[in-house]
Amino acid sequence: MSGLKARINAGETVIGTFVKTPASHVIEILGLAGLDFAVPDQEHAPLDLGAMDQLALASRAAGLPLVARCWGQSPARISPLLDLGCAGVMVPHVADRDTAEAVVAAVKFGRGSRGLSPSPRAGNYGTLAAPAYTAKSDAETVVMVQIEDRAALDRLDDIASVPDVDVLFVGPADLSQSLGCGFPSALTRRSFA
Repeated sequence: MSGLKARINAGETVIGTFVKTPASHVIEILGLAGLDFAVPDQEHAPLDLGAMDQLALASRAAGLPLVARCWGQSPARISPLLDLGCAGVMVPHVADRDTAEAVVAAVKFGRGSRGLSPSPRAGNYGTLAAPAYTAKSDAETVVMVQIEDRAALDRLDDIASVPDVDVLFVGPADLSQSLGCGFPSALTRRSFA
């Protein structure tokens, strides 16, 4: 599972999907289907930390990296997902450089503010020494920030230039709403009456 960040940063095409149901079987099936990653969606689905724990366990069994779309931008929302063994996070509504910097600081131990315990799943339950765990985590954890606000559009270069931001992910529904141009037609429900 450690190769997702390297593949993204090498410019490879990687294919993933969102997961909105708290069923570990879904993760196993997506892994067997050959996807490169999956995004369990805490922002818009009933995925609490207990459900995320089960999905992260299944991801290890299936060899499918999880990039968790977290509830918010705070370290309290990000760190537990990484401790569970998620390969990274997708953080909603990142509209400026300062927010992107704060997200990276919540993810990367080397920035000096992420809380450290090598005892959870991500640290192989304490079998990795702290220096090895922090180095591995910082080298391999994926940071995706979502561009979903009008204000972000004028700041894309600033956001993208933050070291360790791996992906700018456009959230089409929220961005359309922020721009006042309505819901994207490809995502609207059609009537079949």
